[in-house]
Amino acid sequence: MNNCVGETSSTAMVPQPALGELRHLVLRGTQWTVAQMPCRHALGLATTAILARLLAPTDYGLMGMATTLTAFFQVFSDLGLSWATVQRRDITFTEVHTLFWINAAFGTALALMCVAGAPLVARFYARGELTCLTSVCGLGFLFSGVAAQPEALLRRQMRLGALARCNILAHAGGAACGILMAFSGAGVWALVVQTLVAQCLLMAALVYASSYRPGAPSLGGRTAGMLRFGGYLTGYSFLMYFVRNLDNVLVAKFCGAEALCSSYHHLHGLDVTVLRLASAYGPRDFGRVIPNFLEQALSARPLVLFGGDQVLDFVWIDVVVEALLRSGNGRAMGRPVNLGSGLGTTLTALALRVLAETSSKSRLSVRKRRALEVDRFVADTARMTSALGLHPDKDPLGHLKSLVHAESNGRLGSLRLKSAGDTSEGAAW
Repeated sequence: MNNCVGETSSTAMVPQPALGELRHLVLRGTQWTVAQMPCRHALGLATTAILARLLAPTDYGLMGMATTLTAFFQVFSDLGLSWATVQRRDITFTEVHTLFWINAAFGTALALMCVAGAPLVARFYARGELTCLTSVCGLGFLFSGVAAQPEALLRRQMRLGALARCNILAHAGGAACGILMAFSGAGVWALVVQTLVAQCLLMAALVYASSYRPGAPSLGGRTAGMLRFGGYLTGYSFLMYFVRNLDNVLVAKFCGAEALCSSYHHLHGLDVTVLRLASAYGPRDFGRVIPNFLEQALSARPLVLFGGDQVLDFVWIDVVVEALLRSGNGRAMGRPVNLGSGLGTTLTALALRVLAETSSKSRLSVRKRRALEVDRFVADTARMTSALGLHPDKDPLGHLKSLVHAESNGRLGSLRLKSAGDTSEGAAW
């Protein structure tokens, strides 16, 4: 079987495997396709395990935010033209060259659109670093645009073994670079480099394996028909993208995250545990009602209450951590588990308890209650006990004394508010 080489005349037909070779190509291609699956899964599992030890959860969160735009653009990445090349009974090198340059140009356009849309992504998530992350992630479209036709030619020639080797090489190279970057402390950029290196290596390997060298394009002949075929395929992919994701968006929007997680558990068998936290408190906390009250009491300033009759439930942070560790057992799956004490405490009672524990001479400053604040939240802790084996504290504020002792020795510096007259004091719980 002849390979696609750059010296071939542009008017010549792209070579196809002979009928006598098909049986051999199908068998070898099937063997390589089956063999690459466990290799890629093992490589992916090992890479994920190593990176999970080296990177913080926020790194994965940032990467997920940065790829929201690129994931949508991926639907249009090759305009369906790679499959247009595969499905044609016969195709000339001139037509392949034309499709190659269209793919390359559109990949460049998608990369530029990522740069243009990056500030919007950063503004939507209120994370300035996403501007640079999203822009760099968009570089992958440059590589995928160049790789589209070489990959299509390999598929057309039934060289599935070469495709499998290219994919394994790309994933291994990307994983190695990502792990090295993570070891060097690159954070989220390790994930970005892993993705881009894998895409770049895949592009280079496909170009080398196919021996394809682009030539001059020509928009005449049957190119318009192939563009229509690619357009139909892209339209179908666009429609299916919304069909697969619209239900998740609507459920999350109108029913909430818990309903979405529960639907995945019941419909797809996904192991999901939903923990509903009461007002958790503990060391090195800030910006919420207990640390705000502690800061005000220890600095001899008035404790600001907006209303004061709101009833809240409180839970010590150690209970939350233990619940997270136990949440993987089967009894906690599928249904929400409330974490709290089951006992309500008014904000006024909390403020008085803080004054007593700190021996502070501060007074209470009660102001008009604000709209949209929680009126009453007391956790039903039945499943906390039955599903997780945890028993709620009899005194939800029993850890205040140890917290005051720990935080009164100068560790409240991170809790200092902007000014004594800041009206946000005591606002969040």
